[in-house]
Amino acid sequence: GGVHVGDFAFQHNGSHNLIKSHTGDLKLINYQDSGDILFHTDDGSSGITEYFRLDGGTQTVEIAKNTNFAGDVTLANSNKIVLNGSMGTAGNFDSTRIRLNSSNTVDTTGFQGIRFATSTADNYGWSFGANRSSNGRGSLRFYEHQNSNAGTERFTLLQDGNVGIGTATPGYKLEIAEDTDGTAELLMLRNSDSTYAQTWAFKSDTSKDLVITGSSGAGGFKFVPGSRGSTFTG
Repeated sequence: GGVHVGDFAFQHNGSHNLIKSHTGDLKLINYQDSGDILFHTDDGSSGITEYFRLDGGTQTVEIAKNTNFAGDVTLANSNKIVLNGSMGTAGNFDSTRIRLNSSNTVDTTGFQGIRFATSTADNYGWSFGANRSSNGRGSLRFYEHQNSNAGTERFTLLQDGNVGIGTATPGYKLEIAEDTDGTAELLMLRNSDSTYAQTWAFKSDTSKDLVITGSSGAGGFKFVPGSRGSTFTG
């Protein structure tokens, strides 16, 4: 070992290991081929535990314990997060590899979400996540953000299984809504086959009528009821 004049250094085993202050940076270097750099500390039970490893053989960083980040974690554009192996065991919620843990706070303050930005400017893009309600249950909600931090809820899956498009409080298994002073274009059914191409557009007009329009002149309506027949009341 030795001490460098003007530098702060520890050396071990010749030149294989080195801690050095160099031009303002503190460097930890292991010159041993495929050698590792390990960080150990007391584990609170009078033992020493490895918490962090720089693996020289696999060129990976290994964190042995749960990690809490006090600030943001940013990846460069060319980098990505890769999770190898199974993403979890079916039917075992606690086995999932990616988790966003919530507090016990009720309603939107307990929202846990993922954001997808569509602009370098703030508050543009989409977010979705779980919105806690009560007794550990919650709903899955999707928001669009157009220069808005709160965003507009576009799609909702409630804890009871009801699905809402354009409504945050669907009262049916599927509820489609649009808040407009004009005709509400609610649903399009389409057969894209080259021979049997047809679309059916469902709209609610300003007379409060349900308008169903087919695109093909050859198309029509066919009702095939059961033995009780059909009843129309209006």
